[in-house]
Amino acid sequence: MKVIAGKEIGEDLLGKVSRLEMEIFGPKLSVGEQIFRSLHSNDYGGLFCLVDDAGEPIAFADALFLSEEQKEIYLKDKDFKKLVNIGPRVGDDNILYLFGLALVTEYRSTGIIRNFAQIFAKWLDDFKDKGVRMKFTFAEAVSADGARFSRALGLIPVNESDIDEQGRGFYYSPDNMERFIKTFAGRK
Repeated sequence: MKVIAGKEIGEDLLGKVSRLEMEIFGPKLSVGEQIFRSLHSNDYGGLFCLVDDAGEPIAFADALFLSEEQKEIYLKDKDFKKLVNIGPRVGDDNILYLFGLALVTEYRSTGIIRNFAQIFAKWLDDFKDKGVRMKFTFAEAVSADGARFSRALGLIPVNESDIDEQGRGFYYSPDNMERFIKTFAGRK
């Protein structure tokens, strides 16, 4: 197994990851291949894929950089078709949307998620050296598992009253993932 990230992913693997996203989330929650591809037409930087020895994706993590205007609109109408991944920018006004995380069921109890978390934390930590700072980091939990994972990352509800009985809704990181980075990237 190996992790392939960013521009190394290429069009063929991007299509496979999109199909995996559809398989895991189902037609109701999946964004579909066309929208998935369009979200990465400007920047693949926040897409991480774990592939098996045959090169087939078994997990992916996806982070998008949004404008303030996009964030506000999305928090209100939840229409992912309007999202445009603008990529990271030098400065402290970056808005990071943790768009997706999925792992094929048979790998969920193998510890792979921890390795994936370490890679993602290192990716986040590396931005500091490039002068890229997060102003706001958020995610949407679309399942009870997603809610548990969001809370494990240290995210808290954007608005507690908008969280349903299964924990689904929007979460944000009050410290812009600093605790997560320190824990998983090994930074002191």
